Amino acid sequence: MTGDTLTGDTLTGDRFKSVPGYTAPDTRLTREMSITHKDFFRLLPRAVNGVPVTRRDNQAHIATEAGRVKITLAPESIRKLGLMEFPVTPVSIEFDGFNPADQAAFLARFDLAYQRGGG
Repeated sequence: MTGDTLTGDTLTGDRFKSVPGYTAPDTRLTREMSITHKDFFRLLPRAVNGVPVTRRDNQAHIATEAGRVKITLAPESIRKLGLMEFPVTPVSIEFDGFNPADQAAFLARFDLAYQRGGG
């Protein structure tokens, strides 16, 4: 999905995969998603492959074998395109302890779970 903002070489660095025991620094990305909070949290279990999620207000905390993830949803808004209206929610995803490959795998599954058909 486009629009990700990442710090460092956390997802782009094949060079890091060859360093034994390398752990990526804490990383945060933000994206704007066309989704309501209700739908986001409804789909989240599928996005994290059934890993238990602890929810506090507009935050989700996920502990995986690869590391911890905190997802924060900013207030919803509406984007109008002509007569159509779409929900918009800024989403912040913070990784702690993930190596680059595990972080990329998490994001790939996350993106797939929230992907919508179109055409």
